[in-house]
This record gives sequence, structure tokens and C-alpha cells, in this order.
Amino acid sequence: DPLLRGAVPPAFLAPPRPGVPGLVFPTAPFRAPAPDLLPLVPAWGAGVLSRFASFAMPAPATAFAETRRVVRPDGRVALAVWGPPERNSFFTAVMMVLVQQGHLDPPEPHGPGPFALADHERLQALLEEAGFGDVRTEDVVGRFALPSIEEYVQVIADTSGPIGLAVQALPDADRQAVTAQCEAALE
Repeated sequence: DPLLRGAVPPAFLAPPRPGVPGLVFPTAPFRAPAPDLLPLVPAWGAGVLSRFASFAMPAPATAFAETRRVVRPDGRVALAVWGPPERNSFFTAVMMVLVQQGHLDPPEPHGPGPFALADHERLQALLEEAGFGDVRTEDVVGRFALPSIEEYVQVIADTSGPIGLAVQALPDADRQAVTAQCEAALE
């Protein structure tokens, strides 16, 4: 049976462009419609796998309701989201520096972003309200080890949606200042 996998929504990587599908990560047989096209997908999927895409949805309740609709009644959903900001210095160090320097707007509470679904109770409630049963959440602790602060800033620039775009847009002098402040924040 096909597996429907979450795509990184275009809005997470760039300004929204109607009808442009998100990025997908290849593995097993799957279909990966863009999130805004889910209403056009008939109910058929054995399951949904979303690796760090769900938190980028502007309307998670709607996205999860559509996910429930397209998954067979006996299908499953597995998703990964980031935990709370206080436990994720990988993002918060650079995010706080960018906000403090005026290069990035502060994130909206529960708006799209790395921590939008960090609260276990909120995530569970959203999934249950969408019609999923037997909802379970668990923490999986990981550690990012990079060889230098410059590599850290480059990884953020290359992989972190709006945060990365803000880093990419910095003039060299500002990027050096952000790098130095991130180094101090991560010590």
C-alpha cells in the first residue's frame, strides 16, 4: 500500500506560490502531493509519515483533519516535531540573535515554525480533534555535533527555512556578528 509522506511546504522555504509542490525525501513507495492539494487526494493511504514538516503548516488543525481523511481507517500517522525552545539551542541560539539584531521577526505563538507543535498536549489535542485515536507522543533526544561555529551557521543557513533565509540574506559583517553571538550563546 502507498505511504503518503509529508512534504516540506513551499511556504516554509520561500514565499508561498500556489500550486508548487513541496520537497520530498525519497524512500519507500509513496505519493507526495503538496499540502495545499490534499483536498484533491482521495482517501487511499495506508499511512502518513511527516519528518519535520507538520510544524510548518499555517493551519495544523486543518492539515491533520485532511491527513485523517486521506488515510484508511486502519492507517497510521507518524510525525516528528521539535521539542520546546528551551531544549533546542540548535535553533534558539541563532533565532534569538537574529531577532535581537532585527534580522528576523519574533515567532508567533503557535504560528508556523520549529516550535509550533512542541507542546505534547497541544499536539495530542490537535490529532485527536482531527479524528485520530490511540495518540502517543514521546521525546527522542538527539545531539547535533558540528566541527565549528561557522559550520553551525552554515547548516542553519542551508536547512532551516525562514531562519536559514534570514542568515543567507545577511551581509558578511552582519553574518560575522551573528556567528560570534551564536558562539557565545552556545558556550
